[in-house]
Amino acid sequence: MNTPPVLVVGIGGAGCSVLASVAELVSQEGLSDRFRLVAIDSTSRSLRDVEPVVDETYHLNVDQEAVADDYTSLEYLRDQYEIIPDAGTSRRRPLGRYLIDSAADTAGLIEFFQASISSLIESGEYDSSEPVYVWVVNSLSGGTGSGAMPLTAGLLEASSRNIDNPVELFGVGSLPRLDELDHRVQKPEGEPVHYANAYTALAEIRRLMDLDGETEYPLEFEVNRRATGVRVDSLSIGENPFSGYWLIGVNEAERLRASYFNHVNDLISRLIYYVSSIEDYGWFEQGTLYSAAGATLEPPFEDLEEYHEARQALGRLETELAALRDRRKSLQDADRFIQDVLEVSHDISSGRENEKTAHESPVDDSIVSACRREVNILSLDETYSVDEWVADRAETLAAELDGRFPEQVPESLVIRYLLAVSALDWTRSELASHSLTQYLEQLEDRWLPEQQDERDERHPDIDDTETTFSEWAEAVLSDLQAHEMELRRDATDSVFPTFLTSHGQQLAELERQRRRAESMSDEYARLESMESTLVTQRERTRSKLIEYRDTLEKERAAKRAEWDRVQQRWTRHAQHRSQVRDRLEKIRVRGARLYPPVDSLETEADTAPWTADECSLATLVSADVVDRTALLETFERAVLTLDEPVEDLAESTYGITSGRLGIIAPETDRELLRGEVLHGSDGTDSLLRELYYRFEAVDELVHWNHDTAIFLLACYRPVSLEYTSEFGTVHEYFQDAEDDVKSLLGSVTDSEIDRRFAYPELVQ
Repeated sequence: MNTPPVLVVGIGGAGCSVLASVAELVSQEGLSDRFRLVAIDSTSRSLRDVEPVVDETYHLNVDQEAVADDYTSLEYLRDQYEIIPDAGTSRRRPLGRYLIDSAADTAGLIEFFQASISSLIESGEYDSSEPVYVWVVNSLSGGTGSGAMPLTAGLLEASSRNIDNPVELFGVGSLPRLDELDHRVQKPEGEPVHYANAYTALAEIRRLMDLDGETEYPLEFEVNRRATGVRVDSLSIGENPFSGYWLIGVNEAERLRASYFNHVNDLISRLIYYVSSIEDYGWFEQGTLYSAAGATLEPPFEDLEEYHEARQALGRLETELAALRDRRKSLQDADRFIQDVLEVSHDISSGRENEKTAHESPVDDSIVSACRREVNILSLDETYSVDEWVADRAETLAAELDGRFPEQVPESLVIRYLLAVSALDWTRSELASHSLTQYLEQLEDRWLPEQQDERDERHPDIDDTETTFSEWAEAVLSDLQAHEMELRRDATDSVFPTFLTSHGQQLAELERQRRRAESMSDEYARLESMESTLVTQRERTRSKLIEYRDTLEKERAAKRAEWDRVQQRWTRHAQHRSQVRDRLEKIRVRGARLYPPVDSLETEADTAPWTADECSLATLVSADVVDRTALLETFERAVLTLDEPVEDLAESTYGITSGRLGIIAPETDRELLRGEVLHGSDGTDSLLRELYYRFEAVDELVHWNHDTAIFLLACYRPVSLEYTSEFGTVHEYFQDAEDDVKSLLGSVTDSEIDRRFAYPELVQ
């Protein structure tokens, strides 16, 4: 594909806004060096907006004094227009012409255009036989672009006369659609002045291009005599200046919506790219007025990506839910385990056997048994620390019993608690079975019989006594010691050796028995001390276990709340995935963009190998992601959306309106289009019939390198103002002396339309 040098001139706000779309397209295709973009407008703001993407700008600027001076000398200035500096034309078409025709701009624009064309040719070192395409892009419903276009075309033609290369002039103008205007109950959407301007612009284009065969060339445009550098009173156009001019119908109700605005600009930029790229453009060289519509078949990458992201999100959320579920179960198991530990310890302390079976209790019997076994190494040595014993044995058992505790259970704390409980149970058992009490009672009976009554009163087993066991035992030992001292005095007073006297023998026996009692008392005291320490150890660890269990419960509550939130997110993503899946499983239409249904959705969503930058529809078809038949059905649906945007009457004096279809597609899609879509295969009869019914022919395919979509460009002709266009309804009312267009358009009257003609010499 050999694209010729192309100059694109955007006039007015609408024309300039298209240039950004053109710049993006040619940049993606690597053709920026073959395109030169020029922006011309009467407001500096629109020029500043587009300045980063264009090669040159030209600011049309006049003042109130100039308009006042020229008002009487220029026939097309029918009103004394008030000029607001740098504020445009306020949709006044005659003022748009005057911006070009003013003393400051006429000669300057001729030089400007000639320099732009020459610079384009020189930048590419093109041969003098290479044609140069010049595109004029404007709106027909505004003021600047609409009023300036015919004179701009004349100036471009004049500029090209001094260029060695052949210059082909093309034009694109947007205008509001008037679908079924004569059947409307309400007035059309948008500003009535837009329709009035479009009607007057169409009427002038009809004569400029000799669309009705009544134009007599050369056409003489009145030119401002005060324009510097212009030595004639008129500008002569010897023939139709346009090789082709395209009308783009705009829905006024959608015009201000950004996505629709971008669609219109994309349509114009793709039209320019297509016509500038085809090798055989004979059909477009007949100087005809066309209308154009476009539709795009796009791989559903955005929906596939959205679906894939939803599935990935669901997968992550399911993993998160599973983790939360496991965490909650772990916390629950830990809570139950600690509760059972507390219950088991209660059974140990109360001397009852645990009534729970192994399968009912999460506490492994071996854990309790191991703790009980450790009690056997307890010592009553005065230097032995029970606290140290519990800490040391807990660490040892934690390693020995590893794996027998549920997750989240503080193993060392549980073992310390069970050790304290088991040791306390053993200590209390030792105290309960200790022989100290019986032995002291025997000693009292043997050595202190005379104190029997007093002993009964102070014995701790006697009801209502305030004496503790320790006090009683201490009193008995004290009495025994006193009795021992008496026996020692008696034995000492005897003339016989002590061991030979009965007192001496009793003294020896009492002394031996008393010492044994004291030893037993010391042992009993150590057991009591151990009991006190173990009680403290048990209560401290029990308190910590209960506190830890409360913490587990709070965390469980937090995890339950988190699980609910994650579950809600999962539900939203599942609903979103379902909605996207529904979209993907059928042909989807978004304005002029169509997406084929996806066949192997789950496989595609799982792997998500496709990206918008690397895959075409043909690739998706070959990978069985998109079904061939479904793609053909989508193509047919796209063809059905390509309604002729300006004319909707079936016949005209020129015959049935005919159309031709141009296609821009990735190189990878060319064989698919040629083999199955355009030349037919199984299942394409319906599509072929639709193509044959709607289009005179399908023109050659143009490819692009950096877009994976297939763009369909429908061009229709002829467009007739009087007979087939619905602007013909406006024309009929305007020409009829008894009717007024106000009944069609609302606030605009016949006289207001008359004043909007910027080139009255063309329509008189």
